[in-house]
Amino acid sequence: MKKFISMTLVLLMVLVGMVGCGGGAATEEPEATTGEVAILIPGATHGWPVGVLYYANEKAEELKAAGQKAVVYTSDTAQNQIQQIEDLMTRTDIEGVMILPFDNSVVNAVKGMEGKVPFVQFDRILEDVTASANVMGDNFGIGYETAKLFLDKGLQKTDMILEMPGDSSSVPEMRSNGFREGLKEIGGWTDAEITAAITKTDFTGWSRDNSKTLFEGFVGSKTQAELDKYKFIFTHDDEIAIGIFNAINAGNLGKNIDAVEVLAASAGNQEMYNILNDKTYEDQFYLFSLTYPPYMVQDAIDTLMMVLNGEEVDGEIVIPVKLVDSANAAEYLNPDSPY
Repeated sequence: MKKFISMTLVLLMVLVGMVGCGGGAATEEPEATTGEVAILIPGATHGWPVGVLYYANEKAEELKAAGQKAVVYTSDTAQNQIQQIEDLMTRTDIEGVMILPFDNSVVNAVKGMEGKVPFVQFDRILEDVTASANVMGDNFGIGYETAKLFLDKGLQKTDMILEMPGDSSSVPEMRSNGFREGLKEIGGWTDAEITAAITKTDFTGWSRDNSKTLFEGFVGSKTQAELDKYKFIFTHDDEIAIGIFNAINAGNLGKNIDAVEVLAASAGNQEMYNILNDKTYEDQFYLFSLTYPPYMVQDAIDTLMMVLNGEEVDGEIVIPVKLVDSANAAEYLNPDSPY
């Protein structure tokens, strides 16, 4: 019994000595945690940006499930996004940032991240900004491939083309430039021939309702003989094309537009994919959409994670376009996507 008590006292003395020497401090240290990956997205209520936000949140949940802290920040205004960036740069736990810039006015705030934290720009690429990488869809390619498909479908230099752009930003400019370059390189068209063939409407604002109104106004302003020359319609977005599709289906244009042979769209709208898959239009014209899907944001976030993991990435990553029409639209259907 005395031997047992003696051994117990020795053990207690050893334990007390360990605590006194700091040996027990390891049990009091907090668990290791990762820093935060910040994902900055303009807020949205409809259209392509809603899809971007959906897929950004989906990717953030995947990262969190893997043990990486990831937070999606939305902004209602450019100033709101600028404030978010400035707030993030005051923190020491930010590992990296993926940003879809609200507009060009946030450029100075974005430049303020240079040298402080790795960051990736997505979709709207600000000039004179040195990011870890820029990830974007192929806006030029959308125009170029549209020209190629028009030519494949029989576009002649005597035909007229209606072009319906989104807005005054760089995106429609790149799509228009790609379209013209495609006509030159593939079709052998001259600048003068291109200018003579294309009629461009006012900006649609990426709105199907505005597009429908503009298309109705265009039809109303032309004689039947003039309309019969317009066989090809180049829209800059699925929403715009759906507006035209709705105007045609309404059946109250007042003039015959049977001359239309091809209607071009682009983006990644599930409603458009359902229209393509239903094939109800095929006796009227050929309809197609080139991919510019909102889930590209996940490629941008993956690129940021590669940077943070020390992997080499290309500084400019352009995601190529793919053709979606009635033959393969079913492959692109996603009932869970809000866009």
